[in-house]
Amino acid sequence: AAQGTHRWTCMNTGKQQKPVLTGQRFKTRKRDEKEKFEPTVFRDTIVAGLNEAGGDLDAVAKFLDITGSRLDYRRYADTLFDILIAGSML
Repeated sequence: AAQGTHRWTCMNTGKQQKPVLTGQRFKTRKRDEKEKFEPTVFRDTIVAGLNEAGGDLDAVAKFLDITGSRLDYRRYADTLFDILIAGSML
């Protein structure tokens, strides 16, 4: 039986750079996006709502409940405390 001839080719083992598209934005995950910490905007929103509610505690409670879904009370806990307690709003 005749043996076949084998042919070996040497390949360049150096790493080739992958092409890069210019002008393309990378997507970031929601968890990686950071919201701006703006306590003054938070304060102004809360104070304006409390001023509109006046002395009616039911209106104040309703305002705080409704805005709780839009504003992050946990993030601005110190600011909220300062407004309500130290600022004598309640």
